[in-house]
Order: sequence, then C-alpha cells, then structure tokens
Amino acid sequence: MLDSEKLLTEGTLECQLDARFGYRNVRVSCAPVVSETQAKLGFIYVIQDITEELENEREQRLASTVFATTTEGVLVSDKHNQIQMVNRAFSEITGFGMDEVIGETPAILNSGRHDERFFNALYGDLVNRGHWEGEIWNKRKNGEIYPSWLQVSAVFNEAREIDMYVALFSDITSRKRNEQLMWQQANFDSLTGLANRHHYHVKFDLALKRAAQLEERFAICFIDLDRFKAVNDTLGHHIGDLLLKEAANRINECVRSSDTVARLGGDEFALLLQDISSISDLELVATKVLRALANPFHLEGHEAYVSGSMGITLYPDDGTDRKILLRNADSAMYKAKEHGRDCFQFYTSAMHQHAKARSVLESALHKALSNRELSLVYQPIFSQLGSGDLVGCEVLLRWKSELLGHVSPEQFIPVCEELGLILPIGEWVLYHACSQIKAWQDNYGRPLFIAVNVSSIQFKRQDMVELVRKVLRDTKLEAKYLTLEITESVLVENSDKILSQLKALREMGVELAIDDFGTGYSSLSYLKRFPLSKLKIDRTFIRDLPEDEEDKALVSAIILMAHKLNLRVIAEGVETPAQCMFLKNLLCDMTQGYFHSKPVAQQEFEANVLTMQYHKQSHS
Repeated sequence: MLDSEKLLTEGTLECQLDARFGYRNVRVSCAPVVSETQAKLGFIYVIQDITEELENEREQRLASTVFATTTEGVLVSDKHNQIQMVNRAFSEITGFGMDEVIGETPAILNSGRHDERFFNALYGDLVNRGHWEGEIWNKRKNGEIYPSWLQVSAVFNEAREIDMYVALFSDITSRKRNEQLMWQQANFDSLTGLANRHHYHVKFDLALKRAAQLEERFAICFIDLDRFKAVNDTLGHHIGDLLLKEAANRINECVRSSDTVARLGGDEFALLLQDISSISDLELVATKVLRALANPFHLEGHEAYVSGSMGITLYPDDGTDRKILLRNADSAMYKAKEHGRDCFQFYTSAMHQHAKARSVLESALHKALSNRELSLVYQPIFSQLGSGDLVGCEVLLRWKSELLGHVSPEQFIPVCEELGLILPIGEWVLYHACSQIKAWQDNYGRPLFIAVNVSSIQFKRQDMVELVRKVLRDTKLEAKYLTLEITESVLVENSDKILSQLKALREMGVELAIDDFGTGYSSLSYLKRFPLSKLKIDRTFIRDLPEDEEDKALVSAIILMAHKLNLRVIAEGVETPAQCMFLKNLLCDMTQGYFHSKPVAQQEFEANVLTMQYHKQSHS
C-alpha cells in the first residue's frame, strides 16, 4: 500500500508493490497538477521499478564489506599488473600500507625464492586458463619471508583481453609449522631426536633402491645397550632417559652426516651406513661406536656404565629384502651378546672370519710399500718370427708380508684397487719397471720392451699421460719400449676421459696391449674404437692346444683378425713345445709362458735369461 500522505509530503517514496509477477521494489514520484489560477486539478504519479538497482547496491555493499573485513589479503591490479587496490588484511599480512603499494607491481612482495621459470608458468596459466592457485613464498615490508597460499584470477573484457588481475592470499606460516611438527612427531623419536622406527624403514627402502641402481653396498647395524635396565632400576627412569639422550649423541658423532641413526625403541638403536667401500671402514665405525658407549656417563651427579652389543649385516651380501636384513642384524646382535657383550658380530660366522682376515689384509697392505715388502718379477717374452729371440718381458707385482707371508696378486690387487692404494703402488711399479728395462738395455745392448699392467682406477683417478711422461723422462726410456697392458675393465668404461688418455699415450709412442683377450663380451668393438697396438690371447685358449679343435680355430681366427687390424699378437700361458710350434706356424708374433720361463726376480732374469740370450747372440 502506498502511504499517500507521506508521498504528498515528500514527493517521492520507495516501497514494494504486489505486481503480476510478484513483489517489486518501486520508486513513486508524485506531483500536483494545477490550473492557470493555481487551482489543484489532480496529481501525476510516476512509478519506477528499482528492484535491480537495489539488488546491485546490496551486492556492492556486500562486496565492499567482504573486501574490507576478510582475513585474506586482496590485491587488484590493472592489465599492466600495477596495483590499484588492496584491502586491510593485505596491509596486516604484508606490513605495506595502501599508499605504499598503489601503482607498484606485486614484485614488491617477491621473496627471491622463486625463479623466472616459476613466474612464467604462473602467468602462462593466467593467460591460458584465467586462474592460478598454489603455494608461494612472499616477503613482508620488514624483510621477513613467509609462506602463503595464493589464488590469482584474470578478468577479461569483451574482446577476451586481460583487463585486470584479482589476487587473494593468506599467511600459512602456522599451518606449515603444524605440518612440520606433525611430520617431526611421526618420523622422529621425541626423547632423543633420532629417526624413529617408521622413518628408519623409509630411509632403508630408499637406500635399497639407491644401492640396487648404483650397485653399492650398505650396512645395517643394530645396537642394544648392555646393563641399561640396571641403570633404570637403580637410578630411576629420569636418569635412564638422560643416558639414552647422551648415548644417542655419542652414536651420532661416530657416523657421517649421510648415514642414518635411529632409536627403534627402549634401549635399542640402529644404524644405516650407506656406500660401504671396505669392511675395515665398517669395523672402524663399529669400534668407534662401542668405545664411545663404554665411556662413563655423568648424569646429574650420578656415574653410570653401560656398553653396546652390535649386530651387523650387509646388503646385498646377506640379502636384498628389508625384513630379511633387519632380521639378520637382530640375530647378529644377539650373537654379540652371547660372545660377552661390548663387541660386534657380523651376521654369519664365516663372514665374521672373512671380515677379520680382510681387515688384517687391508692393514698390512697400507704398510707394504713403506715396509719394502713389495717386489717385482719378470716373465720373458720371445719372438716367434725369425730366430725366436727375447724381445721383452712382462713385469709382475709380488707381495711377501711380514705378517701374512706370500699373498697372491689375485687376493691383494682387487683390495688395492678398492682402497685406492693402486695409485701409489702402480706408480712405484711403473718407475721401477722402466728403470730396470733401461738398465738392461744399456748393460746388454738389447732393445727390450717392458709390459706393465695398469688398472682402470689409475685412468679414472689420476692423469696417466702426465705420469708416464714423467717416468719416461726420469728414467730416460724411449716411449716405444713401454707397453701398458689394459684389461677390458678399462675399456668397458667407454669413458671419453680414458679414451683421450689412451690416444695421447699412443701419440707419445707408448704401446698399448689389451690383456686377456677373448674372456669378455665386447672385445671386437674395443679393437675398433681404442688405439691398441698389441693383443694378448688369454691362456685359457692356449691351454688345450694343439689338441682342442675349437681352441685351434679360435686362436687361428684371433691371430688372423689381429694382423688384419695391424695388431701384433702375444700368446700367454705357453707351456709346451707343441703349443709354441703351433703358434709359430700361425705366425703368432710373440709368446710367453712357463715353456720359456716362469716369472723370476731381477738377478735370476739376468743370469738365466739375459745372459743366455747374450751368449746365443754372440755364437750366431
């Protein structure tokens, strides 16, 4: 109903009318109609539908209220990304007032933690999809960097061009802190701060994947504190907790930062030691941990003594499954307790004995060079073309340890490579071999060459070109009289670094021979790719000559192929006259083996090989 009296008094009135399609908001205007004599003739009413106008005003008030009162920061920028408007929450979160940011770009909040690629992807989504949402690190006015959750929308005009950007963001510092706290509680022991059982298993599974991919070994160690229950029972749980925290610190200090130390529960700890290079290194860590635990604990005026029993198992030696390896470590730990505690035991007694023997071997090897326990022997190499004269020799390394006696090269050379001792020992061999062959050349007037075995480790970890150049210069030996024998393990690396060194050595004049040819799988490709000059047929193909038809065919084919590739052939392991004659008939260039001479020391080589050759030459 219209309030006619109010309408006549005020001239306009807003009200609701019951229209055909429901109630409508209207604005009614009323003006009197008068005659020329000012007599009132009636009224003119104008009714205007303002329903949509009022709705728009309501929405604007609502938006304005939300914009002003929301706890999320709001930023509106134009198509050039210059800030046009911010709300109060923006200022509360960032510390910037409205007058400080109007006309600026959102770069004023840039924390520096995101690179150009990040922002290119963000703006790419705005252009293509009109929206981007995600976590971003921003910077407050005071320089503090904080995490926020950001939602940005692009507003397009009728031509589908970006007209403005609207960004909403919130400070999620508390949420991130709570997430971190929850993760910490789920993965770490609350008393010691070490990894808990769950996190240890996660790390274990990652180590399994890594070790399988890189073909590495890692160790699992279980440690149980001996006599801890007595400390708890006599001094109380509070002192027991202090002891556990101190024990955790001591264990942590004994390992690398890349290793994992965990408390599995009670007084039981576990180690995950990755990339184990040698058993002796593992034993050093175990000994260090046990010594640290055996020292007295000083706890609020109390002195307590405990020790540790440690069980050790290795991947992949003792298994490739987490459950099996954990079980093995646990079994080994109980073995340690049975052996009197305060000690460590490997999972199997056989491995424990092997580890002890290996440790002794490694320790002795470290002293072998300084103790002058290493020596060289020489095996002569004879030509099979012409008169069959001595043309050179292969130098071989021998070790007679004060502690272990004679140790075979098959036993100690791999350990030398593993420990890196092959570098100083290899250099020592090269110097002595070159010096010796030069002396024999000068004393006996024969152009003999010397063959020296080299390891892939030497090529990977030192500059062999510079080393050989220096040795040749110091010993005054011509490069053509030095032959470096390399196995397929050198070539299988397929390394550009190794290839460039081999090429440089050949350019220098040094001879390169592939040793044990035929025992690998890719020998033919090596002959084509690498700058070799000699080929040594492995003794396994010579052993059954000339009776074995297959070996006869193989050796014949190898010699023919090598000659086609301009390679000279040396057959090793020749032990009978028949073998020697067979190879001679096939035009094999050179032979070596027990038929000619076993490897002998310097004096015997001079007396029984060089002197005989000298007399032979004199009588011919």
